[in-house]
Amino acid sequence: MKILKLIDIPKIVYHGTTTEHQLSLQNIRLDCGRKDLDFGQGFYTTSIRNQAIDWAKGKVWNGYKPMVLTYKVNFDIIESLEGIHFDDAGDNWVNFIYQHRMESYDVNKINYDYVYGHTADGKTSLLVEDVKNGNKTFDDFRREIYPIECKVFYYDQLFFRSELSITALEKINEEVFLNEIY
Repeated sequence: MKILKLIDIPKIVYHGTTTEHQLSLQNIRLDCGRKDLDFGQGFYTTSIRNQAIDWAKGKVWNGYKPMVLTYKVNFDIIESLEGIHFDDAGDNWVNFIYQHRMESYDVNKINYDYVYGHTADGKTSLLVEDVKNGNKTFDDFRREIYPIECKVFYYDQLFFRSELSITALEKINEEVFLNEIY
């Protein structure tokens, strides 16, 4: 499988959510999300607007509307921080996601502010459950995890883990969608 290399950190990123979180996102809190995601607990964005729209649509419930926040990334700040950049979906990417999805990492040894890399496919949660239940092994996980493919390219994610990394985001747009997109 040929997987697109992710070379440059994007200058513009998007965050998909719902109007339920509209006010709370005025000040991004890193401790609100789940810990067992691809890169851990923090704030996830993507350079692909349609990906953010899909995330937002997937979170709609109880009358809330999907929304996408657009941010400009301040490279003066990003370049001063510790980051991890996975330019492909190789073994390092797989191991990193496995540790975070299984929550088998030592929180005290985390020394990065942000992570940039591919988004794992939508079957990762099921795969992790199979590993946790003893139905699959790490080798199965390594063979079966793939980046999400979208016709021509693969989805990406720029993840912000530290309070300092969040300061690299400048919100430039907030878009609420009506019923026509879901």
